[in-house]
Amino acid sequence: MRSQTLAITRFADHETKYPQLKDPSIVVLPDGRYAMYATLCGGSAGLAVGRFVAEAPSGPWRELSPVRFHNLSGPE
Repeated sequence: MRSQTLAITRFADHETKYPQLKDPSIVVLPDGRYAMYATLCGGSAGLAVGRFVAEAPSGPWRELSPVRFHNLSGPE
């Protein structure tokens, strides 16, 4: 496996709230674009599931609003 640095355009406030992005997963959307989901962490806001889109797996990637979960229960 080979690592590659990707260009990611982030929301300005997420640079401090979630400075780290880890465990990315990339999927192909029905329209041919790519979506990446990743853990946002390392800052004052705790954890979030980040969403990003791109026209190609190599990017450039653009951040979307984080995933919002509702009515979840059970152990963390």
